[in-house]
Amino acid sequence: MRKRTLFITIICMAVLLASCASTQTETEKQPAAKAEQFFDSTFVGILPAADAPGINTRLTLNADYTFSCTQQGLGKVSDVFKETGKWEFTAEKKIQLFHDSGMVTYYKIINENEIQLLGIENVDELNSPLAEFYILKRETK
Repeated sequence: MRKRTLFITIICMAVLLASCASTQTETEKQPAAKAEQFFDSTFVGILPAADAPGINTRLTLNADYTFSCTQQGLGKVSDVFKETGKWEFTAEKKIQLFHDSGMVTYYKIINENEIQLLGIENVDELNSPLAEFYILKRETK
């Protein structure tokens, strides 16, 4: 009886280890995001606003690691706000913007065609019921 229990335990362990190994292989197959994927890319979308139906946003990441961002409120006459600065690709798969004004903002890379505004804090996830509305999509040329 002990031999049978030991045999079943060994078989279960082998199956468990095999399933872990295959999961690891699948993860390794997914290509890691690279800064070059975002060179000369423009991301657009309408972000939520407290006093307007939204903020039309256009973020351009240049190959020389500079960026420009234009934003304009919707639904009323609104000034266009333009910001420039430097950007970098972080180890956490985020894009960090260093505005010329001194402000720093973070975007999470969802995939090569979508980024999500995280705000001024370096958080892993945007914990908000409106999180899906903070996504900018790559503009197709």
